Amino acid sequence: MWLHLVWRDPLGNVLREDGAYGLLDVLIDGAPATVASILDLEDPHLRIYEAHFGLTQEWAVQLLGLGYDPLLPLSYERTTGDVAFTLGELAEGPADSKHESFHFVLNNCILADNRIPPFGVTRTEAELRNILPIPEDQYGDPGDLESYDYFDLVDLQPPVGALTGEIELLYQTTSWEYVQFLYLANAGTGFLADTGDALLDAWLSTGMSAPEIMTTTSWMALPNDCNNNGIPDDQDITNGTSLDCNGDGLPDECDIALGQSSDQNANGVPDECERRRLDRFEGPIGPPTTVPALPGG
Repeated sequence: MWLHLVWRDPLGNVLREDGAYGLLDVLIDGAPATVASILDLEDPHLRIYEAHFGLTQEWAVQLLGLGYDPLLPLSYERTTGDVAFTLGELAEGPADSKHESFHFVLNNCILADNRIPPFGVTRTEAELRNILPIPEDQYGDPGDLESYDYFDLVDLQPPVGALTGEIELLYQTTSWEYVQFLYLANAGTGFLADTGDALLDAWLSTGMSAPEIMTTTSWMALPNDCNNNGIPDDQDITNGTSLDCNGDGLPDECDIALGQSSDQNANGVPDECERRRLDRFEGPIGPPTTVPALPGG
């Protein structure tokens, strides 16, 4: 379950999309294919609710002692299908290391779990059900007989220049990454040897577990607050928390984000302001960052 957010400027143009879901180019048995998934799992703005299970280094050593293959894959690269990490690599790692895996039968630890607790569940009950959030101080950090929060407060981070935001809470039953793991890890013989193939075929032919929209809402910027920091633009400029070098009444960062000013050297100063400063000096013109400050600003 995750949040999908689309931020738009006053003209309706998309400034940024968080938690975007769409088509991803991958390899299946070395052949090009297209699957549907969250496009950027490393997106710093992605808010996804899920549990991550894995194995400890100590347990990996014990499994090798029991005869497990050190080349047993623990994870695969999501686009190529190449083995990303093995049981042997974990066993040779630092004593306190852990690695995430979809080998649920072999997993012996929970790395993280930020799924929202059920309504009214106490810390004691959550521990009995083995559904404690990890870290445990999420969602209110209650005492033993006190209830966890059954909701999440999300601090939205709209980009500069955003006027509106479209917000969806999406739920997917089975992800590409999970199906890929079961397909690649189940390439054995004997009973259930073809189950990975069957699961992948079923997933691909039935819509790839398209996410369901659980609920929606919207966001709108405060009037005259183009950088969405909760302070009116004129106060930002007066207080000096934002600059307005071209005197148009908008913070410089908004001029740049909205395309009203260029900033080719990406230093946060509109180019027209730097050209104006350069025009007041004689001699060779160096990079804008080397131009001395003018008296009075």
